[in-house]
Amino acid sequence: METYSKIEYLFTFQSIILGFVASEFFSGWGHIIQRFKAIKISSNYLIFTFTCFNTIIIYWWDSWNRSTESFAHIADFLAPMGYTIIYYLISTVIFKNIGTKHSYNHLESDFWLRRKTIFILFSTVFVYDLLVSSNYENYLFVIAALLFSLIGAFAKKKIILNISVYILLLMSLAYIPWNYFSEQEMIKASEYSRIEHVTVFISFLYGFVVSQYLGGWANFLGVKNNRQSPMLLLWSIFSFILIIEMWWSTWSERAFASGDILNFNIVLVESFILYLISIFLIPQGEVTRQNFDFKKFFLANKKYIFLSYACFFGYRIFLSFCRDSFLIEKEENLVRLIGVMLSLLAVKFNSRAYHLIFFLIAVTLLVFNVLANWNIE
Repeated sequence: METYSKIEYLFTFQSIILGFVASEFFSGWGHIIQRFKAIKISSNYLIFTFTCFNTIIIYWWDSWNRSTESFAHIADFLAPMGYTIIYYLISTVIFKNIGTKHSYNHLESDFWLRRKTIFILFSTVFVYDLLVSSNYENYLFVIAALLFSLIGAFAKKKIILNISVYILLLMSLAYIPWNYFSEQEMIKASEYSRIEHVTVFISFLYGFVVSQYLGGWANFLGVKNNRQSPMLLLWSIFSFILIIEMWWSTWSERAFASGDILNFNIVLVESFILYLISIFLIPQGEVTRQNFDFKKFFLANKKYIFLSYACFFGYRIFLSFCRDSFLIEKEENLVRLIGVMLSLLAVKFNSRAYHLIFFLIAVTLLVFNVLANWNIE
């Protein structure tokens, strides 16, 4: 008889909360990307938000190593919540003005003015880790990250802040190979597998992407008929079905995501590309206005919608190389290659007739893929 262990039960709860925090970063980046023409991009700001997100992924990956020791008492269950609370506070502060007109040309200045709050919060992650973590082999990274976070917090010159931001980025990236080699000798028997651990986190991000379409359709129905865009609606439905079909057909790929932290990051990139498609198809924030023009929105974002599709299909081909299954998936890769070419063609053509033909071809290819993956063991 199959059982649902206590570790699975409690980690699922934690993954939902941490997944919500990760989705806040997706949402913040989405606002920036959707308004990138109006926003003066700040490299320091974007690099720091990426570094924060990367440390969330590192934390979740490493938390599995403590799963057999965790949750003996309620205090053990509550201790990891501290990370989630701190990361949520960071996301709230760093994305505070995103979506407001004030932020459009002030990302760099806002980041500089609020650096003390942002970096002190970030340093709190490492202080907390030193207090509650037993991963002594990672203390060198943790102490160094704490040091450069404090340097960034109290920097008097922008060049010092820049150096802190870039060093923190390099440290978060360097942790990936460090973790890979340090775990090679680790053998861990647990009723809660790493496949389950990474999948439940990834599934929340996919659920977040799906929720963007549900909210978008509700807004679509609330505007005047003459401002609706049938093609935008059709492509959003297509994308929604594509996500559902992909989640169904990629069941066998979960073992790849749990292989090592690099694989985990590679799979997470795919979820962000799917979110990228959604933010160009689904307006963010301002759609509560009844006079919002979906037709104008679709025409303004058409190029980016289809470039995002091309990235998605191309990335699926890249993933088949990473999983050493390129030849096994040769029929699927052929379909993906056709998807890349048609997406790039769609960027060049503005004819509604052509886009309708392209949509029908895309639906046909999706149906073919659904039938090919009808039964997944």
